[in-house]
Amino acid sequence: MLIAIDLDMRRTLDRQGFSLHSVLPKDKQVTLKTVINENCGADNSTALGILCESIVIDGARATKALRARFVGIDIITPDPASAWPRRVGPSSK
Repeated sequence: MLIAIDLDMRRTLDRQGFSLHSVLPKDKQVTLKTVINENCGADNSTALGILCESIVIDGARATKALRARFVGIDIITPDPASAWPRRVGPSSK
């Protein structure tokens, strides 16, 4: 699915000093949008088969903390098979 070019994208890029025609410096990362609900149910798929166990466990913990029966979690990661770095601080226990 492609990301739609809309006013949110143009404004988000502009706030960072870029436009749709900008060429980013090497290794520069930018935020494209602040709102990303561009899909429908048919666009979603389960990722349990490709996620490492620790990510699945973290998702289950987050769902339990919300006391929700059904939760959708968007994960953006370069490698879904690798564990996330562990957190440091009071919530890391």
